[in-house]
Amino acid sequence: MLSKQAQKELADFRVFLKVKDGVAQQTAAAMLYAYHLRGYRKKRLQAMYERMLSIINMPPVVGGQLEGNDLIDFLTNEYGIDFDRINLHTETESEYLKRVLK
Repeated sequence: MLSKQAQKELADFRVFLKVKDGVAQQTAAAMLYAYHLRGYRKKRLQAMYERMLSIINMPPVVGGQLEGNDLIDFLTNEYGIDFDRINLHTETESEYLKRVLK
């Protein structure tokens, strides 16, 4: 049996893997949007994908560990980027449980 600390670390790792899959899915969704609604085709889609990869695969550029909220605060304060404009439509917890526990 694993220690409580090991169980917590594994749970965090599993969340990381799900987030990683989510990033890939959202990249594909953005590319489909560009294809259907912006008229992007092979060259532009490939260029878009390469730009996304270059961002996703960037090595850490600062020492220490940063939280997502720290990055959002920095970009908002420094460059006026309004992350509240990102309007994700997500399920509630009860809707999620209904769907996965059918």
